[in-house]
Amino acid sequence: MEQAFKVVAYPTARGCAAAYMPEATVLVPLDHTSDISNTPAYKSVVIRFEPDSGPEAVVVS
Repeated sequence: MEQAFKVVAYPTARGCAAAYMPEATVLVPLDHTSDISNTPAYKSVVIRFEPDSGPEAVVVS
């Protein structure tokens, strides 16, 4: 599944990203949960940024 997001630069640690919920919940599969608490494992999601055809759009998959 692909979802279009607008990427904005913020001073985050290298290799890290931040997103708002619930808009970013499409990035986390429903069965991707913590073994202990069974809560969604939002802290270990791999994302890839690719340029889209639009001037300000980026696809996250």
